[in-house]
Amino acid sequence: MRRTIYSGQLLALAAALCLSGCGKAGEKASEYYISQARKPLELREPSRSDMESAYAALAKSLKYAPGSVRVLEVLRALTEKAGKSGFTEGADREMAILRGVLRESPLNWPFYAAAIDQLSIRGDLYAMNELAAGLESAGASEGAQMYEISMGLALCYASMAPWIESQGYLSLNKAPETLVEKAREYVRVRKRAEEMRAYLVKSDSVDDTRRRLVPDALRVPAEVALADMDSGREEAERIYASVSRMDSDPSFLKAVELTVRGNGALMKKDYSGARAFYRSAIQNRPDFLDARKQLVEVDFQEGAALALTGRGLKAGKRSLYDAYSGSADVIKAAGELRNWMPFVTREKFLADAYSIRAAAIAALKAVNGIRPRDQARLAGEFKAALDEAVRLNPQSKLARDLLERYSKEGF
Repeated sequence: MRRTIYSGQLLALAAALCLSGCGKAGEKASEYYISQARKPLELREPSRSDMESAYAALAKSLKYAPGSVRVLEVLRALTEKAGKSGFTEGADREMAILRGVLRESPLNWPFYAAAIDQLSIRGDLYAMNELAAGLESAGASEGAQMYEISMGLALCYASMAPWIESQGYLSLNKAPETLVEKAREYVRVRKRAEEMRAYLVKSDSVDDTRRRLVPDALRVPAEVALADMDSGREEAERIYASVSRMDSDPSFLKAVELTVRGNGALMKKDYSGARAFYRSAIQNRPDFLDARKQLVEVDFQEGAALALTGRGLKAGKRSLYDAYSGSADVIKAAGELRNWMPFVTREKFLADAYSIRAAAIAALKAVNGIRPRDQARLAGEFKAALDEAVRLNPQSKLARDLLERYSKEGF
């Protein structure tokens, strides 16, 4: 059996060598290896060995037809099959092949777009930055494909922005240094994407011939990514303004940092520590609405913990009343002041304030009861606050929980 397999391998190698000339012979060699790579696609449950051999065959195919779009098509199908068959290394194998092609030919646009797509799925910002840096260097070369390079950079930067935004949001309760870094990185990346789009628009206004010559594999995802980016323009402008303030006003930067530290303390249920951080932030910037809203959050969480567990009913009720009145003050102030914390959208900020207000009313009813003469008024305030919270941020867990309970039990 071993001899038969060895002989078969020799025959395959000999066949490939016979086909490995230039021109059509090279294309035939490439097609031979593509056909080998397609075999696992026809199997119900390909083995690990089948998948490894298929990826190796595609890598060999590219030696005969560098940058072959046929290889790219099979590569995508193979990675999809890998995911369904439990071969967890498929995406890594695909990325290795894509990188290999781009090392030899950085301006191979179908492979470049495929690499960005794969890296975007992973959120691999480091690798996307590497690809962008390579294109930026290529764009500085005389006679470079400036239009295609600009479109490639637009795709890369526009694909990076949502991931940076997500990482920035996750840092809100952790390290203030990380939040500030991500905010600045978001501004850099998104503005660079906007610069690339401006160049493309200007070029098209003169002559759109170049656009029509760009491979669809690059043009379509680039245009989709830029369109998606447009939907967040208002929020992006707010982050731009926030970063500009952080860079020009030390007291504003300090307020941001203190608020993040307060968030970290609040996550640990360190209410006195959180309150101290938020109050310090407000002392630095009295108009820093984000810290004011978080103070209301502290009042609600601490009040609910004290009152509902019976550990301090009187103090708990007082904190809940503070949350109830404080939420109204924050909501009113939001009509005049802007919330500045990066990555906290205007909608989420207001949804949180309305959710706290509704929750505070519900908690007060639970621990204190409501006088009959106040029942209708507070029920109306509760429902109005809850409706606004759900409208502004349907994903809010607190708002969803309150809505579910309200739907079952009423006020």
